[in-house]
Amino acid sequence: MAVTVTGRRPRSLERIGRARSAGRPLGSAAREEQAITEFGALLGAHPFDASLPGVAYPEVADHSLALDAYDRAKDAPAGEVRGILAEGRAALARLDARMGLDTVDSGTGCFFDRRHGPAVAAVDWSPPGGTSRRVGVCRADAVRLADQRRRP
Repeated sequence: MAVTVTGRRPRSLERIGRARSAGRPLGSAAREEQAITEFGALLGAHPFDASLPGVAYPEVADHSLALDAYDRAKDAPAGEVRGILAEGRAALARLDARMGLDTVDSGTGCFFDRRHGPAVAAVDWSPPGGTSRRVGVCRADAVRLADQRRRP
């Protein structure tokens, strides 16, 4: 058994233990942990900064709701994590809209890697030697592909 300095098992092990005792497959607990980690990375990469001048209360409220969802998901019983994270993602989508950032209507992730976040642009892309197709990509990949097209 893994023990921390405080004598408690890490939250991830507690969640896996709860999943085992509830008779759920271990894979669902691992997927919930991965979803929490990915949402935390999304929060960490978000450009919102409450300390900037001119930040409106609704923006701060949406950001706080997203942070709260992340914290609640870490301690939530197995099976409730996805719903809590959906609340957090909805708060981030509202925040993006308030900030004038691109938002996605379809809710699809980046074509190249869903961990990049939501697809915010549709671009033409083709694999080496393949046929061109229109794919949804995250903001960073859209910039990367545009830069590649500008090069001679």
